[in-house]
Amino acid sequence: MPSPDAGGALHSSFAQLAVGARDSSRSSAPTLNKGGGNARHGNGARSRGKGSGRNTASFDPESTYTRPDARIVVASPCHVKCPRTLSHDDIICVPELLCAEDDYKTYHKLLEELQGMKTEWTSWHEGCHLITKTPQSSPTFQAIVRRLSEYFGVHAKQQGTRFNWYKDAKDWKPFHYDSAAFNAQRAKQQNITVGASFGAERELSFLHVSHGTTLSFPQQNGMAFSFGRDVNLRFQHGIRALPPQKQANIKGAVEAKGGRISIVLWGWVTAEDEHDENSPPMLTDETRGGSGNAQAHRGGNRGRGGARGSSDSSPKSPATPPQ
Repeated sequence: MPSPDAGGALHSSFAQLAVGARDSSRSSAPTLNKGGGNARHGNGARSRGKGSGRNTASFDPESTYTRPDARIVVASPCHVKCPRTLSHDDIICVPELLCAEDDYKTYHKLLEELQGMKTEWTSWHEGCHLITKTPQSSPTFQAIVRRLSEYFGVHAKQQGTRFNWYKDAKDWKPFHYDSAAFNAQRAKQQNITVGASFGAERELSFLHVSHGTTLSFPQQNGMAFSFGRDVNLRFQHGIRALPPQKQANIKGAVEAKGGRISIVLWGWVTAEDEHDENSPPMLTDETRGGSGNAQAHRGGNRGRGGARGSSDSSPKSPATPPQ
């Protein structure tokens, strides 16, 4: 540990460097006109004022007061509860909230518990992946839901859950809305989607329904995620399919045999922008149907979430349980 005298010497040296830098900047910095423009650029910079520039959308700070389409947050798992006030614009990722990234025991334990209870698996829309309607008998599932509820502050009443199993790297999930985007009754009970990912790493992707921009978030083993009500109105979301040549190379291809479990929780949280007049409206049959246009030119949009069943889809036919 440096002595007080050494600390004083360091402070003096940094002070001298700072003074020298200021003096140097004064001699080399361009001169500003009284109007605020840069003298090197003549009257052009001044004339733009608070308008736009060649490489600037606007010089008016109030132009940035608007809410974002999505706010990306990487939160710490070292807290009992999320250390921030939630917004409906948030997409939050919490690495290793539920287990270490390289520890696959929870993935296998979930499957073992459900297999031991002879759980019936159901195919989700055209065989994209499997779901079960009876995961509540799994103690590990129950513990995970409690931890998600605690961390994100999901109110205890009116919670909905889903257990998704992507049995190998071929499984995927098409872009869709969670049904609170268009189901008025469900929208009164759900304003957040929360999830946990176990097993092989896959990309959770969001498709902006107005202009087709996509955002992708690799979901690591043990990671939790959430997104708010207005993200669900502006974006569809899904799990990207993997080309055959990439399926054997994903993280967890060996440890989880390429399989992935996602446990999803829908419910209600207290958000800072709950009654913001700038929030997007709920979807109607017309706007919900039209939202698929951004995906249509990419090969269609099969299997968007329906109003029946739980919040993102309706199941199809029974499937073979895990072996």
